[in-house]
Amino acid sequence: MVLKPGHHELFRDIIPREAMQYEYLADGILAVAALHLATLEPLQSSEHIKTAMVYQDSGIRGFKEALSNVSDDNVNAIFSFSILIMIINLASMGISSDLNPSESLVSIFELLRGVVSVIRSSEQRLKEGPFKVLLEPPAEGIQLAPDPIEQGSRAEAFSSLHERARAISKYVGPQTYEIYSAGIHSLETTFENVIGFSGRHGMTIAWPVMAPHQLITLLKQSDPMALLIWIYYGVLTLEIHEHWWGRDFGVLLIRDLSEALLKIDQEWDPYIEWARLKAAKVQE
Repeated sequence: MVLKPGHHELFRDIIPREAMQYEYLADGILAVAALHLATLEPLQSSEHIKTAMVYQDSGIRGFKEALSNVSDDNVNAIFSFSILIMIINLASMGISSDLNPSESLVSIFELLRGVVSVIRSSEQRLKEGPFKVLLEPPAEGIQLAPDPIEQGSRAEAFSSLHERARAISKYVGPQTYEIYSAGIHSLETTFENVIGFSGRHGMTIAWPVMAPHQLITLLKQSDPMALLIWIYYGVLTLEIHEHWWGRDFGVLLIRDLSEALLKIDQEWDPYIEWARLKAAKVQE
């Protein structure tokens, strides 16, 4: 996991220190560790996965209790666990072929529904602390050499996405269009802050929690435009494909949501071409 110094400190020092006070957070760390062992020791993977699930279930119980008693003291631990549960679900997808990526996203959000309001109400406090590196781009970062072809194709893809949302706005009404528009703008900004920079993967993980919550509701309803937006999020998660905990999630998400979208109407096919090409590229 390639991380900037701030991220190193966060995952190496800050979160473990919080876990010394909150058992559910320690359970989350142990669940991630067990899943990592499952990738390192394939012959014992089933046992490691069982261990991970035990720790995950224990952590979730404590997490739910914490959500009913939020304070300035435990908000960092609550946010930490929400990030770990995202990593656990991403890692589980790469280890087990029985999981569905879109259903996994929905289940994650259902679990984290309570934490979204906590995060939003405490966002300024979180941004003033060590979690700033996950919630907004650092003032300075290691910028990689820009790829003008990649930048151009992404700009064209998002322009097409905006245009498609506007085109169907007359059918869905202004409120739903606003959900589309807010989601697209949020995702496009995250792309700009992640692509071409080293060590900003935390922003990729955090996006589903920080995105408009109605996008998950529309995803559950198989709303075509929402499916397309989440397919684009799949492209963003290709940035973590190289890491053991993020491998194949984006590829599977793009594949499954594309199939669902085309079952609704084949006219959506041109709009998913960019995502399919990006998924194919990481598998070469």
